[in-house]
Amino acid sequence: MSNSWTKTFGKHSLKFGGDFQRTRNDRYQAQGTAVGGPRGEFYFAATTTENYTGTSGSPLGTYGSTVNPFAAFLLGDAAESARSQILLSPTVRQSHYDGYIQDAYKVTPKLTINFGVRFDFYEAVKVRYAGGASQLQSL
Repeated sequence: MSNSWTKTFGKHSLKFGGDFQRTRNDRYQAQGTAVGGPRGEFYFAATTTENYTGTSGSPLGTYGSTVNPFAAFLLGDAAESARSQILLSPTVRQSHYDGYIQDAYKVTPKLTINFGVRFDFYEAVKVRYAGGASQLQSL
């Protein structure tokens, strides 16, 4: 949420405003390279669609192990699937406030002096659940 205003009086042009942002970082999806990865994995096997003839191997020869897993994919027949599960939701919150005031003072028609002040404040990150982010306790 932000806003700014301008007020002109005499030789002054005053501008002022502010901003507020509330950040919610909810990481509900597992990250990293755990089993299944962050978005899950599917495995397609050649045995799903090949004309299996026992221990002699695929009747398609050397192409049997390459072509048939793709056919299983086209059929949507996964041999295995895996996904990561997140047991703890490390959600954090942070607020950011800022404000400014600026004046443009016209000394002469050819000389204008601009000056101003700005303030930014970033609140420390707060953990929503105790033990959520790097085992920090909630404040």
